[in-house]
Amino acid sequence: MKVQDREFEFLVASNLEPDEMNLELWELRGSKRVMVAEVSYAEGDRSMTFRAYERDLPFEVVEQLVEMARLRLPPMEA
Repeated sequence: MKVQDREFEFLVASNLEPDEMNLELWELRGSKRVMVAEVSYAEGDRSMTFRAYERDLPFEVVEQLVEMARLRLPPMEA
């Protein structure tokens, strides 16, 4: 996703301890990738947490991260 001449990508990851899934937001800076934010879903209490590791992220990128997290992180109801 390119916004304001900055390139971002999303990555789904999981942690077994604690039992959670994450949607990470990475910024591409030349040949480097830097994680700038993430949303975590904790299976135990079914909560979601947003963490930003950098300031001044474009609003539309954060908005897309939250929207994708709502769709991809919680478990599918049977």
